[in-house]
Amino acid sequence: MSPAKPTQTVGRSTDRAGGRPAVHPLIRSVKPVVDALGASFVAADDMEASDVALMWEGRTVAGVRMPPLHGALDRLIDAVEAELGGRLPMLSREAKQRAVRLLDERGAFILRRAVEDVADRLVERDVRLMAQRAFRAEVLLWWRVAEAA
Repeated sequence: MSPAKPTQTVGRSTDRAGGRPAVHPLIRSVKPVVDALGASFVAADDMEASDVALMWEGRTVAGVRMPPLHGALDRLIDAVEAELGGRLPMLSREAKQRAVRLLDERGAFILRRAVEDVADRLVERDVRLMAQRAFRAEVLLWWRVAEAA
């Protein structure tokens, strides 16, 4: 019988004889950071030029692929909501102010239209819709009063 050959996937080596996957300690260590960034691991063989190589004792264990900018603001807001323990519209005034500070510290407002998008997310959509409808009704009432005069 020949010795068991290990197979390699992203950061895991599996001993075919034992069958239990073992996550490389470097992968285990950086996983929370990769998750927080919204990035993903890629196998060393599948790395592209823009991927960040994870090296261990001179060998590439895996790569980290950064997420595209599309959706970056949503990921930042999701992370802040998770940190503060609730959706932005449901937070207290102080927590909303903290959320804006956190988003600013994390560079959210360098993205185009981020200020407007965050402002929209701070207010419940239903409340915003109700306010728009009330404003339209008020404008219509003013118009009717002006027309009658």
